[in-house]
Amino acid sequence: MKEYEVYSDAGGILVGTRDCRVHIPNAYGDGITKVCVFDSKEEFEPYRGTKSNLEFVTTVCGNRIEIPDYDCPSKEPWFDGTVHDWTPIVTLDGCYAIYAHDGEIDFERWGDAREV
Repeated sequence: MKEYEVYSDAGGILVGTRDCRVHIPNAYGDGITKVCVFDSKEEFEPYRGTKSNLEFVTTVCGNRIEIPDYDCPSKEPWFDGTVHDWTPIVTLDGCYAIYAHDGEIDFERWGDAREV
């Protein structure tokens, strides 16, 4: 398992690319969202057994699925002059089931991305 942290102002994380993305709610709200990426079902199953409130959200498949470090990126400066652009913390390749619970989002790899 690999762990990452995303700052959430919209209560979740973004998944996709700069051009096309979807917001995944973290089942908690604003703050820090923990993101866990599991490379296989065998790695995920023991972990899943320890989480009673784990909720399936959706699946995602692709060759360059990015997760940025912030869920409200913008090229425009904020009130304090900082810019929070699209800055990926991880890029995934393959098909993943996505689960959410208590401020955490888990990605369980189901296999390789398939051409449409």
